Order: sequence, then C-alpha cells, then structure tokens
Amino acid sequence: MTQTTWWKNHCFWCYHVAAILIFACLVSVPFCVWLWWGWFADQGVVIAFGQGTATPAVVRHGDTLTIYQPAHKYRDCDGTIRRVISGECGHHVTWEGPSSLIRGFDGRLVLPIRIPFELIPGQCSFKIYARYYCNPVDRFFERQVYESPAVEFTVKGLEP
Repeated sequence: MTQTTWWKNHCFWCYHVAAILIFACLVSVPFCVWLWWGWFADQGVVIAFGQGTATPAVVRHGDTLTIYQPAHKYRDCDGTIRRVISGECGHHVTWEGPSSLIRGFDGRLVLPIRIPFELIPGQCSFKIYARYYCNPVDRFFERQVYESPAVEFTVKGLEP
C-alpha cells in the first residue's frame, strides 16, 4: 500500500470523519487564538466613581448614615460589589452582593447605612469595591477591579 492510496482501504465513514476532524482543527485553532486575543485586548472601563459625601458627617451607634456616591456605568458585565466601613472605627462590611447597575447609568447612588454598635468611636471612611467579569480572562486575572474614593465621617461614642 502506498502513501497516496491509504484512504482507499478504509471505510467511507472513517475517511470523512478524519477529514472533518482535520478541518475542525485547522479552523478552530485560529478562532481560539482570535478569541483569546480579543479577551486580552478587552480593557474597557466598566464603572467610574466620583467623590461621594456623607450626611450627617458625625453619627452615633444605631444612627442612619446616608452616603451619596456619584457613579457612571459604561458597560454591562457581571460583577460583585462590596461596601466597607473602615478606619479608626474598625473594619465592617456593610453589604456584599451582585452588581445591579445597568449600562448607561449616570447619577448618584443613595446608600442608607445603619451604624453598627460594633464600630469603635473615631474617624471612619466608606468605600465601594467593585469587581467585574466581562470575559474569562477578567475572572482569572481579576483585571476589572474598581474602588470608590473614600467618604469620610466620624462615629461618636455614647455620652453618659
């Protein structure tokens, strides 16, 4: 049997399956390279935070603090949000969950927060940490991570 006639001695389906597999490999490799290159090149900003404010600037344990946080959402991507109070008063995660802002949102988030009794009196700051996954590369390398500017406020102790 010569090299050029091997296919004549094999079944009809084996020949066609081999041809399809070879064709699939030749097509899929460039497609996979193109797909991965696109994911690596995708560096578009998902969200931008402005400087927020807190009302009132001085709170006691159990009071409600209202945070006004400007934000602009540029893209729709899945993500997780973490809202954190930290500083001299300690460290407390006030909320963590999925992102719910839609693309095109350009406004001010109004976030009421009850001041927990676990916080120590002192200077505090509130920040939002956002992590988005627009493609598998973002999930693996955690590239789309955003942090809002700190919003300062003070927790006063209970006075006798």
